[in-house]
This record gives sequence, structure tokens and C-alpha cells, in this order.
Amino acid sequence: MSTPIKIQASGVYLQATTSTGDRVAMPGYGAGAQVLAYNDSAQLAFIAFGSIDVAAVGGTSAPDIPIPPGAVMALTRPAWATHVSGITDADSADLYFAFGEGA
Repeated sequence: MSTPIKIQASGVYLQATTSTGDRVAMPGYGAGAQVLAYNDSAQLAFIAFGSIDVAAVGGTSAPDIPIPPGAVMALTRPAWATHVSGITDADSADLYFAFGEGA
């Protein structure tokens, strides 16, 4: 049985483009922190969790986590991750992230 995600921090916004430098800092919640990721655009976006220099990878060769247009996804971020990065294969995507605990 899963429990609802309890949002515990203000959300963050990231406009992902075709540039590999699009990233934003996340609030720190340690191991098991849940992330709600929402793609408010018509473009497929890819995200990756990592440190301050994380760069998401798109395309078809070895892409990171895909976030379909209009989708909301619940993900568990790595405990060591401090940033989230996003990228698109074309145009841009408005990505919103909310942070909390639950499953």
C-alpha cells in the first residue's frame, strides 16, 4: 500500500531547453526523498539528478528519465543529489518540481 506524498518544501521551476546547462538546486531531504515532476509543455523533456554540474541527456542513444508532455511523475531522488537538470530535443519545456516524503 502506498502513502500520499506529503509536500515539505516550496517547489522549484526549471525551463529546460536544448542546452545542457539547464539545472536548478533542490532542497535537501536525504535518502528516500520523493519528487513530483510536472512537464507543463508540449515537448518531451528528460531529467537527471546529480550534483551542481549535472547535465541531463536527451535523444535516443542513452537518454535520462523522460517526462512526457503534460505528465506528472513521482520519483525518488538519490540521497546525494543536490540538483536536477532538464533538457529537450527541441524548443523548451516548463518543468515544475515539488519535494516531500511518501510513496
